[in-house]
Amino acid sequence: MKSQKPRVFGNLESRRFPSKHLSHWLQGVEHFIDLAIPFMLVLLGVLIILEFTHYVDDYHDFLMWLDYFIIAFFIADLCFKWYHVHNYLKFIKLYWIDLLAIFPFYTVFRVYRFAAEAAIATEEAQKFVHEAALLKEAKILREAEISSKILKEGKFVRLFARILRVFKARFYMTTFHLHAASSWTKKKDKR
Repeated sequence: MKSQKPRVFGNLESRRFPSKHLSHWLQGVEHFIDLAIPFMLVLLGVLIILEFTHYVDDYHDFLMWLDYFIIAFFIADLCFKWYHVHNYLKFIKLYWIDLLAIFPFYTVFRVYRFAAEAAIATEEAQKFVHEAALLKEAKILREAEISSKILKEGKFVRLFARILRVFKARFYMTTFHLHAASSWTKKKDKR
């Protein structure tokens, strides 16, 4: 009786054994990225934890570049996945969480912030024209409230995007364990 291969989410066989159309160095890059993804997920977890501390403000630029670095690995992993699938519907069905994880939610927020800053700048120009003390004080208070709201919203948008990337770990670990279990049963069957 012939044993059946267990079905693995995401077609693990094609992910672990790249097609022969990839050049040797691209196969090496794909293998490196596959090995680096768990470390990137741990690094992302550290970033999420740091998001709740006061250290974020001091190292904001460094942490943003670190986040971009992690996203670059996720994008490269997704490109290799696309290379192996080449079917839009199947790709979206299998890797929808990966697509959400790399979606630049922060870009939408930046456009919103730019529009808000443009509105604030317009209000400031109007303040100089009117030169009324009461009007100035009211607008300064309102601008401070808007700025604090914008900063709080930006923090949660970045946090949401990073948490989505952590969900990728669930699929990665499930796939890895299923692959390990199937290779263990193959070794056992050969004995």
